[in-house]
Amino acid sequence: ATYLCEMAGGRVFAVSADGKAVYEFERGKGLTEIELATGKTRVVCARDFSGQGPASIRRSHDGKYLALSTFRFLGVFDIARGEMREMYRLDGESGPQLNGVNWTADGRTLIAKFSGSNGKVRYLQLFPLDGGAQRKIPLDFGNSDFATSPDGVHWAIVATRSRMQVWAIENFLASGK
Repeated sequence: ATYLCEMAGGRVFAVSADGKAVYEFERGKGLTEIELATGKTRVVCARDFSGQGPASIRRSHDGKYLALSTFRFLGVFDIARGEMREMYRLDGESGPQLNGVNWTADGRTLIAKFSGSNGKVRYLQLFPLDGGAQRKIPLDFGNSDFATSPDGVHWAIVATRSRMQVWAIENFLASGK
């Protein structure tokens, strides 16, 4: 292993598409870019995410966007433009919590996993970047993680029932993808 740089305190990060930088998502500070060759840092999106639960960051497959999420927020950061677009926000103290996010293979849609504070409302929600209609896919079981195949055709989700199980999710894309 080779030491590259310090991180300010964020616990989640994504590597840039060219591998020359990392993006650190720190709840109290926002999004910071760290150049690996020099260690130089710059805040690219200042925003306080304190008190919003665990943070997550996912780079799109084409390297153009970063999806940032907490229990209460989902945003897409356009790396070239330096702009954050809010996709979801939970206002108030109750409502479904966001607890996982990923990209479709074509990078045009975010897939977010939600569960209600009572643990009974569970679904995946699709957020198209082009502003198209969002779509909910109900789940009738608890879940802890999900993944998509590189081509986006297959999804798998870890179901929590009496024991941990992996389930395939079929027919989730609109026809003519």
